[in-house]
Amino acid sequence: MTDRFLISLSPFVRLVEDPPGQFSFQVKKVNLPLVKPGPGLLAAVQRLAGEGATERQLDSLVSSRDGAFALFKLHFYLDELADQGWLCHAVRIDRERLATSIPIHRDHRFEGEPVRKDERCLLSRFACCRREGDRLVLESPLSRAQVVLHSWRATALAAGLAVPRTYGELAAAVAGITVETARLFVQLLKNAGFLTPALEDGAAAEDRQPSLVQWEFHDLFFHSRSREGRHANPYGGVDRFRGKAERPPLVKQKMSSDVVELYRPDLERLRKTDVSFTEALESRRSKRKHGPRLITDKELGEFLFRCAAVREILPARDAHITRRVYPGGGAAYELDLYLVVNQCRNLRSGLYQYYPLEHQLCRLSERTMEVEWLLENASYTARTDPPQILILISARFQRVTWRYGSMAYATILKNIGGLYQTMYLVATAMGLAPCALGGGHSDMFARATGIDYYEETSVGEFMLGAG
Repeated sequence: MTDRFLISLSPFVRLVEDPPGQFSFQVKKVNLPLVKPGPGLLAAVQRLAGEGATERQLDSLVSSRDGAFALFKLHFYLDELADQGWLCHAVRIDRERLATSIPIHRDHRFEGEPVRKDERCLLSRFACCRREGDRLVLESPLSRAQVVLHSWRATALAAGLAVPRTYGELAAAVAGITVETARLFVQLLKNAGFLTPALEDGAAAEDRQPSLVQWEFHDLFFHSRSREGRHANPYGGVDRFRGKAERPPLVKQKMSSDVVELYRPDLERLRKTDVSFTEALESRRSKRKHGPRLITDKELGEFLFRCAAVREILPARDAHITRRVYPGGGAAYELDLYLVVNQCRNLRSGLYQYYPLEHQLCRLSERTMEVEWLLENASYTARTDPPQILILISARFQRVTWRYGSMAYATILKNIGGLYQTMYLVATAMGLAPCALGGGHSDMFARATGIDYYEETSVGEFMLGAG
């Protein structure tokens, strides 16, 4: 049932001749040698590495030059390539590719499952179409393959599956498409995991599946792309932009010359007099309401120093890193703190940047409309009065994306969790009222600070006040 599909090597695979006369398939460090190929098998492999061919064409090429017995060797290699996820399948129209299914993980296997004439299906709600270079690709967190849409007809066919259709109905809906081409296109998408059956009432079967129905598209897509298993993107500490872009500075520079020196606590004294770790951990609670008194500038200074101040700068492989008390993936320490001061004894209200290297506040603005809105948004989110202090946690994204592939934003979110817990424990030990918020308004933060949204913006919010 798959003979009508054009098969070819994945773009991730190279056919290498080294030394002369010895061929192998290579992907990164994985190597599959081609042992003593006859002229027919070598020609077939070169077709796979080039424009591709149908399985019947490959059989004919090998049997005509190497004999029928050599077909066993051909299909051995085809099975090996398929098992590694190194074979693509494509549908053609007018001798041009219409759509190509490309495995993005070795667990994907194109089984060639046929499509019934009366079978109605539609595009999964998890499928997304995006531009990659000069082509459009379909991707889905449900799939271990991506489908390249080579022409407007392919895009029209995919769009036609936004409603339940048989392949015959799909052919009738798109000009210039035969029923056979529509069948192969639907079969390609079905085998790649982009379609869901339509139930009798027209609903998508996946929307009745308990494990899927509560997933939102962006959550499941983010989960699948920020962990290994369902993509072929660079992953981990791959230094993606080394030699292409400058690494962002270790600590962000001061944004204002209006500086407030903060109180520095005596850590040696705290080691002797502070509450125990177990007491702080077991007593930790989110406290949305603040006490009758105001938090003081001294308390705020102690809190910020104990949570986020730079302890020292250390040499690293080819740069420097900072040491701080909360954990940070790769010691990037991309998180910065901005404070919206509503009420604080001995400190004017307004918006401040925290400068962790010298433990200072840099005053950025008065209580502008945007600053007021940030306070009101926190109040609405927490269902309480505006906080005495609202701490906005921003991320200088390029500090992490410069090095990490695929997992960069996920790393930022994990770092926020480590900082949140540190802030909770310090606030609890000090007898203050802490409360992390579940969300905030990143665009309003960008407006309030004047910072480029794509360079740095808020990723977390934390309320603080007197206990």
